[in-house]
Amino acid sequence: MLNIVETGEPNKPTLIMLHGLGGTYRYWNMGLENLSTKYHIVRPDLLGFW
Repeated sequence: MLNIVETGEPNKPTLIMLHGLGGTYRYWNMGLENLSTKYHIVRPDLLGFW
């Protein structure tokens, strides 16, 4: 199962944030408020890699 968390407005440029081995989409929580004012952020949770 793939979880996808989206933040920001879809009409803004899209930024896809991928976590590394052993991480989750929560890895990108810090600083998300600033980025979501400028970008539509997509954070997939790549299950099976943690």
